Amino acid sequence: MSVIALPAGSAAIEVVKALSYPNPSTDGKVTLYFESSAPGASASALSAPVFFDPDARAELSIYTTSYRLLWRTAVVGVRSGGNRYAWEGRDLKDAALSNGTYLFRARVTSRGKTTEKTQYVIILR
Repeated sequence: MSVIALPAGSAAIEVVKALSYPNPSTDGKVTLYFESSAPGASASALSAPVFFDPDARAELSIYTTSYRLLWRTAVVGVRSGGNRYAWEGRDLKDAALSNGTYLFRARVTSRGKTTEKTQYVIILR
């Protein structure tokens, strides 16, 4: 698999899928995963090159179901395909979240275009 810099003038990298696992989590530790598109390639193409946009920004956030922000991290430089990030199940004040249902949002801004996907995260300790 080759990684290619996103060519000038090409389409933006977009979020096409977001999920978390394990879901439900029994220890609060969750892997946040989002998949982003490769410009000009079909989503099922296994041999599609991986594009990297060094200027793209990904923001991963955890919210309550009433959209109160609990945790957020930002990543500069996004590649097409799968992107994984470990989350320890803690809020911005480093307190462990209690049992419940939360929302995971992956938002990617690339070439001036913002796309996002939201998924549920369930914690059962």
